[in-house]
Amino acid sequence: MNSSEITTIVNGSLIDAVSVRDRGLQYGDGFFTTMLVAGDQLLNWPGHWRRVQQAESRLQFPAMDELELFTQVKQAIAVFNYTKSTIESNKVVKIIFTRGVGGVGYQIPEKPLISTILQVALAPIQIEREAETNLPMFAQPQAIEIGLCETLCGIQPQLAGLKHLNRLENVLARSEIAHKGLPEGIMLNAYQQAIGGTQSNLFLIKGHRLITPQLTDSGVEGTTRYQLSQLAGSLDLVWQEANLLITDLMQADELFLANAVRGIMPVNLFNQKRYPTIKTFEIHQAWSTWQRENAVSLSLETERAAL
Repeated sequence: MNSSEITTIVNGSLIDAVSVRDRGLQYGDGFFTTMLVAGDQLLNWPGHWRRVQQAESRLQFPAMDELELFTQVKQAIAVFNYTKSTIESNKVVKIIFTRGVGGVGYQIPEKPLISTILQVALAPIQIEREAETNLPMFAQPQAIEIGLCETLCGIQPQLAGLKHLNRLENVLARSEIAHKGLPEGIMLNAYQQAIGGTQSNLFLIKGHRLITPQLTDSGVEGTTRYQLSQLAGSLDLVWQEANLLITDLMQADELFLANAVRGIMPVNLFNQKRYPTIKTFEIHQAWSTWQRENAVSLSLETERAAL
């Protein structure tokens, strides 16, 4: 996707550049989140706001205001709709936070001027919407074949779970899996634990357990992952976080991946093993229903009522 197809707003200005001295560029000093918008409905805002709060706390960023950030997102989408003439389209919104310019070397500035970068682009997936309510209707996803990446996830407990700007491991793994002609791949860490996909969280179904990798040493806690932990009980599944090996994946009843944009991605083939997708499709339906019921309308005049 070229830059002409993306609307970028940096600190409230419609520009497509940051300072070469920005700490996000210099040191990867920041974090980001990527959310899905179906028409005028922002999906899973609570999950994304939770991610922002966790990252700002653990990375020692100043506390942000939810209403102010939501308003910035809404304005960025409005600019995109106006300039691209695509009001009814499905969009992806990426919010990048950096510690701005300042500090001596790695040292954090005493009073950092946080840079907020919003990017809006057309979504890579199609989502139909209900005529009367304009709420999204999610089609049943296609099952995919996935592979195993040679690129490893780093082990860093202080940063594990965060979607910080140091994503070079994912870049290399994504390139590797693309060369294999596959849509996704499983990444391990140096302990040979299965951590997740190159851009998604990993889930196993084993009996009545919904199991996902523990992310205390490596990986990213996705916004969809968190909400699935809240939905598991309604599906008669026991949520479990565990250190998983390849042997655990091979012994699973079902296997799937998930992220904020692609949603639930059923896996039908991994490491020469075929998996059914019956329970995974039930999880997809529950996740779709939750997203519909908790979507935030961007057309509201009073943002506070939406939060």
